[in-house]
Amino acid sequence: MGKNWAPNMILLPSEQGDDAKAERLVREKEFARRHQGDTDQMLLDYVAALAARLGRAPTKEETIGYVYLKQRLGNWPEILIRAGLKPEIQNRRQNNRRRDQKNQKMRDAYRRRGKREPAGSQGKET
Repeated sequence: MGKNWAPNMILLPSEQGDDAKAERLVREKEFARRHQGDTDQMLLDYVAALAARLGRAPTKEETIGYVYLKQRLGNWPEILIRAGLKPEIQNRRQNNRRRDQKNQKMRDAYRRRGKREPAGSQGKET
């Protein structure tokens, strides 16, 4: 990672009340000022560092610098994809299609055997 990211760049739920809006605005502006010279990859590394710190992909509400990141890199799902934190939508659709096909085969096999369908799959048709 090119920079040491400040530890206060995650907005905790306790900091998300009405009283924190002005503070967040200040932090957002400071982030934009400090990182205007960063490359896109450096900004993506920042998002990945937040994810590593949280143990999951950060939400836009938790991310200080979200406004600037969105201006530079696009919408939040796209930022997460580019940072390697979220599978591309097309891949998710393919995985869902494969899962649905597998489930349909299982339902068909149960019907051929004259058995009841497994719990949770009754009445689901694709």
